[in-house]
Amino acid sequence: DISRLWEVAEQRKFIVLFPTSMRSETKYNAWNFYWHTPDDNGNPDPVFLVELIERYIKDYSVDPSRIYLSGFSNGGGMANYMAMNYPEIFAAVMPYSGAMKNESYFPELKEGRPYMPIWVNRGGLEYKPETLSVIKHLQPGWEYWMKWNHVDPEKYVEVDEKKLNTKIFEGTVECRYSLRKDAHHAIFSEHYWTIYDEFFSRFQRGEDGSSIENGYTHLYRLNGRYGKLSHSKRIDSIIYLNKKEAKSVFGDIKDNMIALKKNIDGEDYISMK
Repeated sequence: DISRLWEVAEQRKFIVLFPTSMRSETKYNAWNFYWHTPDDNGNPDPVFLVELIERYIKDYSVDPSRIYLSGFSNGGGMANYMAMNYPEIFAAVMPYSGAMKNESYFPELKEGRPYMPIWVNRGGLEYKPETLSVIKHLQPGWEYWMKWNHVDPEKYVEVDEKKLNTKIFEGTVECRYSLRKDAHHAIFSEHYWTIYDEFFSRFQRGEDGSSIENGYTHLYRLNGRYGKLSHSKRIDSIIYLNKKEAKSVFGDIKDNMIALKKNIDGEDYISMK
């Protein structure tokens, strides 16, 4: 009733699931990933969610390279947890005021892990005493994602709107941090309505685990001329040009000019030396 994402799903033709925690062993009706409850309580929530996704991939026309994850408050923490521990499943994640109260659940940062586009959101008024714990437990998760994606915390573009302040960090993949200026611990439908078009739909997970940003439009110089490419892709910080489009813009492209080749969705892409 809060996000109303099913309305966006109807317009954009994607499947949206709203799973609910049923096995909390605490007094809170919460996902059981950080309340010091065992992960082997019969059907731990993370396993349930993975099985749910696998079932929908099996039974419906789902593109497994384009699965996204979001959640609010405890659900935002669960979104963090799932993306950290099953990064190969999700193409991007957007936790909203997602607190991670037990940092022991953060997996070890290993080389070769899939990078994860992430858009962290929280209320600008959540520093008030009644919600101070949210900020206290949200920040370590954000700092962890910055390390995960090799993001320089000092390098970002800031977009300051009337109600929303957003910092866009350019690391190996895009990371965003937004404050809804007039918000306490709450989410807003009109913001949730934008996350598919503005963020999720731009990303997919490659078969090799790479993070692919689709439709990365930029001005490119090759063969002494500039051209605007609208079908290029950013894959783990490397710009790949659609070979057919690059040829139409720049003319002949010789093999000795090509650094890497990649086939994406049946089309040839190249990165240049």
